[in-house]
Amino acid sequence: MHEESLYLPRSFLEELKVGQWQALKGRRIVLGHELFISGLRLPNGEYLIVVTNDGPQTAVDDYKKRWEIETLFGCLKTWGFNFESTHMTKADRSAKLVAFLAIAFCWCHITGEW
Repeated sequence: MHEESLYLPRSFLEELKVGQWQALKGRRIVLGHELFISGLRLPNGEYLIVVTNDGPQTAVDDYKKRWEIETLFGCLKTWGFNFESTHMTKADRSAKLVAFLAIAFCWCHITGEW
């Protein structure tokens, strides 16, 4: 592989409709690693580009799931519920608290949407 293989063709994502994804064929060199590159057109017209060492067929869907989890933990920690402020160390109690906070978060989210 050559460093030039990082080049993304201008038309890579331009033709995509909102919600459509596409992957470049084969691996590309990114920061010295051979990786797959996939992209998705978002509803606001911007692009989401996902770089992965796994198969590009599931990269965008895997990223969506991971982003949902990251968002949940962000809300449970520094964006509102301050979970880390409890200083809990017992695993069983922490697990119960995380479950409770996840339910509380879902309730808040649903109420906010309503």
